[in-house]
Amino acid sequence: MWRLEERLEPAGDAVKLSYDLVPESDTPVGEVCLFMDLPIDGWHGQEAVLWPARGAAFPEQAPKERHFLAGRARRAYLGRGAALTSLAFGRPVLCTVQDTREYQGVLYQLYARLSTDGAMKAGEHCRLDLTLKPRDPEGLPVEPSYRSAAPLHVGPVTLPPGRIECFRRVELPLDVMGTWDTPFDADQVRVDAHVTTPAGREQVVPAFYTRPYRLERDAGGVWAEPDGEPGWRLRYAATEPGRHTLYVTAQDRTGEQRSPEVAFAAAAGADPGFLRVSRQDPHYFAFDSGRPYFAVGENTATGPVFSYDTWLKRLGDAGGNYARVWMCSSCFGISRRPSGTASTSSFAWRPGAAFRARARSSGRVQSILTTAGTVGRVPPRWTSSPTPRRGACGRTGCAT
Repeated sequence: MWRLEERLEPAGDAVKLSYDLVPESDTPVGEVCLFMDLPIDGWHGQEAVLWPARGAAFPEQAPKERHFLAGRARRAYLGRGAALTSLAFGRPVLCTVQDTREYQGVLYQLYARLSTDGAMKAGEHCRLDLTLKPRDPEGLPVEPSYRSAAPLHVGPVTLPPGRIECFRRVELPLDVMGTWDTPFDADQVRVDAHVTTPAGREQVVPAFYTRPYRLERDAGGVWAEPDGEPGWRLRYAATEPGRHTLYVTAQDRTGEQRSPEVAFAAAAGADPGFLRVSRQDPHYFAFDSGRPYFAVGENTATGPVFSYDTWLKRLGDAGGNYARVWMCSSCFGISRRPSGTASTSSFAWRPGAAFRARARSSGRVQSILTTAGTVGRVPPRWTSSPTPRRGACGRTGCAT
């Protein structure tokens, strides 16, 4: 037995709907969904948008794939122009739009997944709030853009407090402003750190533009929420002990600026260093310290970012130290969104979060990033990418 509560309240020109579903006993559940039926005769050729994920037209003919549109949405928009109907969800919810003609139906259906956990406990609430607004005059919102027209500026570099150890990654926020349509294109803006090591070697380290996120979870799934302001970051790991100097340059279409130079001392630590081909025997790997590395692990391939904390912890607990992760158009595809918009940084944040989960789970893990497909075949989503493929990883916030 289940208890369902539905509430409808007027909200100006809209209607606020609230649903609360509670099982009276522990119950296996595949999914709990809320369906909205849309007659094919009245909706074919109209638009459906799951904002900010993606959109599509309601197909005239039955599509090859019944589920022709899916994504995690904060809002859904149906129709065009003055007849546009909007649904504003109380939280981001995984939505699917399907065509029922595959099984002789006469409807399109938009459905929101309230729970996908596989089971619900007695008394557990499954809720969804939404506001339905017919003929929404506001139209589709414009996704936040990272376009900037500020004067070029590079502020002083602030070093982290405490001890800096060799091979331990340090992340520095940078005070950089400038003019660009998108900060993810190195032809429009370049931000680099110039490091001089104790041995006198000069290193140029690209900075990247990013925004921090955090994972939120409920019975309906997991999603990324902004957890701070966007900006430029620098990640660096010293490879030798002693005094280093560092300054930052920024270049945009208006010119170039440089920060004051700062100095820091890197101390020797317990970290064995980066993984490389062994100097003793090129058939094997070894760390900078000379300690050998023998990979024990598996191909974790693709999956949602929140799964890696579980997968890789279990791998590390079992003695594994290696994971092969795909970075392809269907998983961690950082170039799948318009490159000047906020969703680009969300997708760029995900692979970095997964890689950090590997570091937490089992210390040193070698990563292999690849694409799904055979040698010589470029997946269509890469060729249609809005983000320039040159340096995409180094400039979009997924630096590791």
